[in-house]
Amino acid sequence: MKIGILNPTVLVRHPQILAPRLAEAGHEVVFYQPEEGRGNPPTGENITVKHYPARFIPKIRYTLPTPGFYRLLTDDVPTLDRLVIGGYLYPVCSIAAILGRRFDVETTVIVNNLVGVEWFYGDQFIDAVSKVYTHSVGRLTFLAAHNVVGQGEYVRDGLNRFAPEGRTSVISTGIDLDHYAPGATSPAEFERTDSIELVYVGRLDPVKGVRNLLEAFVELQERGTRDYHLTLVGDGTKRADYERFVERRRVQDAVTFAGYQDDVRPFLLAADVFVLASVAEGPPAAIREAQACETPVVATDVGGVSDLVHGGVVVPPNDPEALADGIETLAEEDLAARGRMAREYMVEHFDVDSMMDEYAAILAGG
Repeated sequence: MKIGILNPTVLVRHPQILAPRLAEAGHEVVFYQPEEGRGNPPTGENITVKHYPARFIPKIRYTLPTPGFYRLLTDDVPTLDRLVIGGYLYPVCSIAAILGRRFDVETTVIVNNLVGVEWFYGDQFIDAVSKVYTHSVGRLTFLAAHNVVGQGEYVRDGLNRFAPEGRTSVISTGIDLDHYAPGATSPAEFERTDSIELVYVGRLDPVKGVRNLLEAFVELQERGTRDYHLTLVGDGTKRADYERFVERRRVQDAVTFAGYQDDVRPFLLAADVFVLASVAEGPPAAIREAQACETPVVATDVGGVSDLVHGGVVVPPNDPEALADGIETLAEEDLAARGRMAREYMVEHFDVDSMMDEYAAILAGG
């Protein structure tokens, strides 16, 4: 079977998980990725990567199609047996879904969040535009698709409101448990080895609640009950603001900005606790990756977070004091034992092979 997989932006991980495994199963995979933006497409036997022309807007991490994109897909879609689209909140996704319907190619759209409806970026204007987009273009995209797959139970009710009856299903996003595992690579070496090492992996943007995390870290430093160090792995629009904040609050010696990393596993393996303070989320890949590496998690109760965290602590969002309390509570536990509990939960519920079985059934028309 020849399967096209459209990645609307290099920031979406799900298509990159599917592509190599579908290729290993013997399918011919054509992977479409925008020319602009950072990221590495999947490689391997049976995978052809086509970079489509598009404009990438770094500030809002958004991809806009160009006429060349339409021409490419108009030529390619009729040659496909199946088309998988990794999202809906991008015009490239809507165009692809409509072309799939036009050329009678069975199309599956994967949905992480309903933006502006159940997930919010944190910018009033962007969230308002996203809401209109979801109610209009998003609904049209779901109508054109043959299958609409949510990435967790948290999004099921929303999909049932927006997508045609009988076309929706939920498949929890799996994780490569061999790639993210204790001993899979060497842990990062932190300068301070006598403190509780907290690690965050993700964008340095408002929606990720990094300011709340830094406020909580300052609170921990002021309490002085334990010695903590925080490493932030990632980059984003607010990095300079956050760097100024830690200097102003005089905790710069206990906070490291590690920047963007192609491989985050060394940081997850070296961490004592992974912390996520998001104000809105889907099913965060970073939580799955941390727990697979036997790193226990403290995270805010948004989106699909509570379905993922096991052996860790879930706290209310937008509450730095509660976040600090959660970190202190977990730090008093046997962190190694909590980490093993977290990985066991990932093995039992989020194995990528089980996920692929469910996708195989959909792609086969089952």
